[in-house]
Amino acid sequence: MKLFNKPEKPKALLLIYGTGGHEVQMRRLMGLTGEQWDQDIHKVAIHEPGAQLIEGISYGFELTALRTKQRSWRSGLQSVVCVVCSVFVLWRVIRQFDVRCAITTGPGIAIPIALMLRLLGKKIIHVETWSRFCSKSLTGRFMYHLATTFYFQNQSLQRFYPKGIWSGRL
Repeated sequence: MKLFNKPEKPKALLLIYGTGGHEVQMRRLMGLTGEQWDQDIHKVAIHEPGAQLIEGISYGFELTALRTKQRSWRSGLQSVVCVVCSVFVLWRVIRQFDVRCAITTGPGIAIPIALMLRLLGKKIIHVETWSRFCSKSLTGRFMYHLATTFYFQNQSLQRFYPKGIWSGRL
């Protein structure tokens, strides 16, 4: 017999994306699959500054980019700050929602979040960016090992991601 009945948390799909092409790819993915999602599942976004919430997303959390494109001491410090912030943002999301799965379209902010979600036994789907043809992205190098399902959009990446799934372009 339970003394205290905790209310069930609403189910959620976590969407992790950045700005530019990452955001466009997530928009296309949501457009292609939007009708197939269970209406009882909330879509929660964790995105980089500058990215807009996509139609149909219930809640959004902004998270500083994992790194800058310039190589400097600030980039290393920014990475540390991002990882710490990721822990707190994910903790907030998990307290509020029953996260069933996370989908990411490639920004570095997905790496610490995916690592924490995998430790919690959650599914992670990563879609490698469409701008890669001849090399792995930094995020792809990590997500290939962290994701439960890894998609790449250009068939030339098959040699880099032999266990990945070629999905074609979004």
